Amino acid sequence: MAHADEAEQRVGVLEGTPERKKQRCSPQNESSGHNGSHAINGVAAANGTDAPDGQGTEVPSPPSASQTAMLTEDAPLHSEAHKKVRYANSTQSCPFVFRTSDGQKIPFQTTVRAAGSSMEAAMRIARMCYHKFELGLAKPEVEQYRAEAYERLRNGMGITPKETKRKPRAPKEPKPKETKELPKAKAAKGKKKSFAIKASDLKQLNEQGRLQGALRIFGRDAKKKNATVNGIYLLSKKFEGSAAYERFCPSGDDGDDLQRWLFYAKDKSRWKVSEALGHHHNFAFLKVTDLTLGSIASDPDR
Repeated sequence: MAHADEAEQRVGVLEGTPERKKQRCSPQNESSGHNGSHAINGVAAANGTDAPDGQGTEVPSPPSASQTAMLTEDAPLHSEAHKKVRYANSTQSCPFVFRTSDGQKIPFQTTVRAAGSSMEAAMRIARMCYHKFELGLAKPEVEQYRAEAYERLRNGMGITPKETKRKPRAPKEPKPKETKELPKAKAAKGKKKSFAIKASDLKQLNEQGRLQGALRIFGRDAKKKNATVNGIYLLSKKFEGSAAYERFCPSGDDGDDLQRWLFYAKDKSRWKVSEALGHHHNFAFLKVTDLTLGSIASDPDR
């Protein structure tokens, strides 16, 4: 009895009222001292109730006498529950993981809210649930025991199940999407050009005599990559002893202003289309043995 009395005195200090201390030490409650007093002492010591004001964590209010009377069951002193079950202040719960004989891990917990806002009751129920696992009960059976223990508490305190449930959070209103006006250049991104040449441009080139010796490359689908090789290539200058051609850029807002050159690369023995004369990167090439290429000067529509 000395051990139980010492534990009850420490509980009395935790609860802070002589009436509670006296009630705990009464003969009526001593009959369950070995079963309940040690457990309450364990909760007090595990949660740092001796911390100075303003430095300790917030601990739920201690249980009333009616709560203790309604829930006197706790794990026996020899149970590992008194070592494994701890209170988590961040989640206001008493979680633990029980490991079975075959190595299986079973996570479990009780919550202060479900236990009538009593941390002591939540700890006692959690320890008893751990002991149920020790006795070989399956998880659904332990969950049923936990639900029944919660219900006994609610009945004793006059609390309805709705009061122990969290209020659903109000759904967040979706933020209106900001619509930004894209510049014309970006808005038109992805639009494939047809690379069509206006009849007026061809007429002007023909009148200027620039179609003499010119070439026309066509057939590449405008939706495919490197379709910019299509177009009319005007004879421009010599490159490494062979003729070099510069693609004509159509006029107007829809015109294609990307520069392309057609020239013969001796090191590769091929005609290449690149963005710069003599550039080693190319968009297209054609291996040939005859350097004689036709002209469209006599037939601009060809």
